[in-house]
Amino acid sequence: MGFREDISIRVTPDGEESRVDIRSSSRYFESDLGSNAARVSKLIEEINSAVDNAKPAQKKPQAPAEGAGEDSEEVTRWRHSWARANPGYPE
Repeated sequence: MGFREDISIRVTPDGEESRVDIRSSSRYFESDLGSNAARVSKLIEEINSAVDNAKPAQKKPQAPAEGAGEDSEEVTRWRHSWARANPGYPE
């Protein structure tokens, strides 16, 4: 029908995850016959689907500390970590 409705989305950190708070309301009427609830439910489904299908972010290996010798265990671990993160790239 073209009536205006407002939607508010707030994302806050929650430990290593995030919390999403979604609210939707009609500007002009007390009742919206369930259209806002349907809109929020659909948005939640789409967010959950996107999260489920997302590839995990790859952490880049940190370079060894300055002063670490070429043959140090730290440098060797970093090289192996870098090689795993960059397959096909010559060491």
